[in-house]
Amino acid sequence: MNFYTWFGREENQRPLYNTRLVKAIYDAICENKNFERPMQAAFQTHMRDAIRTAKQRHRNKTRNNLRRPEGGNRNERALWSDEHDERVQPEEN
Repeated sequence: MNFYTWFGREENQRPLYNTRLVKAIYDAICENKNFERPMQAAFQTHMRDAIRTAKQRHRNKTRNNLRRPEGGNRNERALWSDEHDERVQPEEN
């Protein structure tokens, strides 16, 4: 399994900045006529932030799936259905 850091300076690490994927993303951004060409330092900062966010989302998703082995989303509820929740007790006057 390969482990990547941006520059690959650490032991047993490979440089991410030099991969074909990162180069293709940078070339696509540079060729976009709707935006200015980013400086490499700004591109690096944004890529590192995007990767960090994606890794955290993956960790959270994995952690939530471990808690609920059925894999269901706890937010999947029919909020606008006409059916009433039977667990709710009517108020007594």
